[in-house]
Amino acid sequence: MANAPKLEAPLSLGKPGVGLPRLENLVARYWIMPRLSRRMSWEDVDALLERESERVLKVHANFSDTAKTQPVLVERLKGLEDSSRFWSPNMVLEHLVIVGQQMLVAIVELGNGRIPNGKADVAAVKPKGIDGVLVAQQFESFYPRCRKTLPFMAGI
Repeated sequence: MANAPKLEAPLSLGKPGVGLPRLENLVARYWIMPRLSRRMSWEDVDALLERESERVLKVHANFSDTAKTQPVLVERLKGLEDSSRFWSPNMVLEHLVIVGQQMLVAIVELGNGRIPNGKADVAAVKPKGIDGVLVAQQFESFYPRCRKTLPFMAGI
């Protein structure tokens, strides 16, 4: 993204790591996520991850190379931290790669009875602006790597 013009985020956006508004955080943490985790089998999770990965890549491919590097301010969405509203399509992919890789490591560690190193830090998983072609390749290879790495998904 070195050739992309630097656009300044609107001043009204929250700082990275501030998190969701308290009510949204509580609803997601104590109502939505527990219910989803009880209703979805590993097969359901695998199918959802595959379907959404393909969908993200398809949407990303429809942008021009220039549009992939241009941050766009999106309206406030429930469940989206305010500082994440001014991103480019490449930045979204990069964020998904960063978070996905960290979650994969955490799942493997927990599955082996170990506590993962580090601390959850929303500000640390914001995109840094790596090359768009590279980040698309990293994202495309992530789902197959998950299936190879996670023993419970390997048998699906």
